[in-house]
Amino acid sequence: MTKIISLVGQKGGSGKSTIAVHLAMEAFLSREGCQVAIIDMDPQGSVMEWSKMRGDANPVVLPAGSTTVSDILDQAREDNFDYVVIDTPGRQDTTMIELVAAKSDLVLLPLRPSLFDVRAVASTVDILKVRACQIRFLISQAPARGNQVADAEAYCQSAHPEIKIAQTKILHRKPFQSALIEGQGVQELGRNAEKGKLEIATLFEEVLQIVGGCP
Repeated sequence: MTKIISLVGQKGGSGKSTIAVHLAMEAFLSREGCQVAIIDMDPQGSVMEWSKMRGDANPVVLPAGSTTVSDILDQAREDNFDYVVIDTPGRQDTTMIELVAAKSDLVLLPLRPSLFDVRAVASTVDILKVRACQIRFLISQAPARGNQVADAEAYCQSAHPEIKIAQTKILHRKPFQSALIEGQGVQELGRNAEKGKLEIATLFEEVLQIVGGCP
């Protein structure tokens, strides 16, 4: 059964595209035989550009908008894809968010551990709460030191107690961007990317615990 994981959030710079690519790459590389697709709904087309640089048919990357994403997801199910990761635009589009949430098994809300970011997510949460999908806050672009992560988590727990926070944290690491520039995933880099590899692998395992899927 196709599992759909969406990255949603109205603020840019939260790492949605980076996480979408690396989750899809982890599924593709760590689960032999799994069919994986990324749907790029962002008009900037960052994931499409990454796919062109990669020059590989896997994972499959498809552009979509609010009027086409439902048909694309239906086709992915018909074609027996195991995982579809959706990268959504960094803007507040109630119709798009409702549509994506209705189709998703899991919605990840990446947010940087800053006051502006954690407060800005409130309107998105209000839209998502009425949907039956699983939702997780995901701390992203986090510093390696300091109290920002703990403070952001405390705020989210206080302001949105009904939404769980992912145990995995994605730190701000140069290898993530270095990989994307080369059309790769961090999983394909050398030893200097080990911490980033571990974060993505841990996040994917956490996703699997929630949605299940390809063994």
